[in-house]
Amino acid sequence: MIGLLFSLIVLPVRLMIALVYLLTGLLNAAGRSSRRRPPRRVRSTYAAGPRRPQAAAPTAHGAPPSPSRHLWWALCPAYTFGLVACIPAIHGAVRLRRPRLWYAAAGLVLGNIVLWLLVYTPGASAAASNIGALLALALAVAGTVHALRLRQEVFGSQDAAIAAAVGLAAAQRDPAVAQALAARRRRADAAALAAKDPALAMDLRIGRPDLSRQYYDGGLVDVNHVDEATLVAHLGLSPESAKEVISARQRLGRFESADDLANFADLPPRVLDAVRDRVIAL
Repeated sequence: MIGLLFSLIVLPVRLMIALVYLLTGLLNAAGRSSRRRPPRRVRSTYAAGPRRPQAAAPTAHGAPPSPSRHLWWALCPAYTFGLVACIPAIHGAVRLRRPRLWYAAAGLVLGNIVLWLLVYTPGASAAASNIGALLALALAVAGTVHALRLRQEVFGSQDAAIAAAVGLAAAQRDPAVAQALAARRRRADAAALAAKDPALAMDLRIGRPDLSRQYYDGGLVDVNHVDEATLVAHLGLSPESAKEVISARQRLGRFESADDLANFADLPPRVLDAVRDRVIAL
């Protein structure tokens, strides 16, 4: 009886907080589905094709991201004595969009409906009240365990994003990392210049590490003009792959994009992905 009275006193406030979390999840899900995609950036020929998946950035100290802190959200079924055990489950199903989570949420919703009927039906018998108390306990335990398992997935992405940003900032302070990132930006700038003005790119000898030049292109390699040795030295191709690239170029006359290396020179996709940002075709 004391527990029920306490639940009735704190339930409005707790229910409001839980509903706010549920509404937030619904709005976020609706926003992600209706948000218009940003315009795709125009990519130069050297970067054509699918992007490579990027590895997750380490944290500042190499440790995994800290667990999500939304513990009170996961304990909502417990401190409401199971009366709103379905709220975290619905929020998690909306946020993560997995069928099995919807099944779990539907089960908890059904349990809550039965519980409310047993508890709040006027003139309920003592047996119904006892069944309601047992059902409330079961829902509190099941809902709490389910929410604790979902907590990291529902709220952990933000923590992981913060940790990744911190790790990236720490990595960029390393001179070697800073130099590699600067070369990557230089390659992008040089490729954009070559796409806009190929004649100027030829004059600057972009993609020609085999020639003497003053312009630094970040390590681009023009697969239409360099020789076999340059492909091996600057793209890291095996002698056999470099020879196949030269043979395919002679058959075609010239490559149009980096994807031609896979389509006509039989360059394995994993090898092409590793050198794609260094390839240019002038």
